[in-house]
Amino acid sequence: MKTSKMYTFNIEKLSYQQVFDLFIKYNDKFVPRLSDDVDIENYSKKVSDNALFAVYKNEDNIIGFVAYYLNLELSLVYITSVCVDFAFEGKGLAFELISKLKKKYMSSIKIMALEVRKDNLKAFNLYNKLGFIIVEDRGDRWYMQINFE
Repeated sequence: MKTSKMYTFNIEKLSYQQVFDLFIKYNDKFVPRLSDDVDIENYSKKVSDNALFAVYKNEDNIIGFVAYYLNLELSLVYITSVCVDFAFEGKGLAFELISKLKKKYMSSIKIMALEVRKDNLKAFNLYNKLGFIIVEDRGDRWYMQINFE
């Protein structure tokens, strides 16, 4: 575990209940609302079964997270969800979390990728600032990636 300011950083697996609780708590922070895009119960199951989480905690409370799939066969980290608690917005936590993932995996994988909705300009600008480039137009979303080789 590493500490930045008053936050503790860690990469860990989360249980179904932890993932479900986070997605319910932050449902309205997603663009569009997560419940408008997926069935939260099914999505929580998929993510808890298959994803790792880069988390910032304040004491024992998760205040920011990046959920991602690590596929060593494809040499790919695929970011599926990024969220920061309402009380900690604007402090650069999402930028720091993704930067830590980049640093951790840049020498062992070839690609870090994600999708972002075209109407989510705040997220798009964050990913662009982190070095992600648009690779594909997928209708209402952009597929973006960073190549490490």
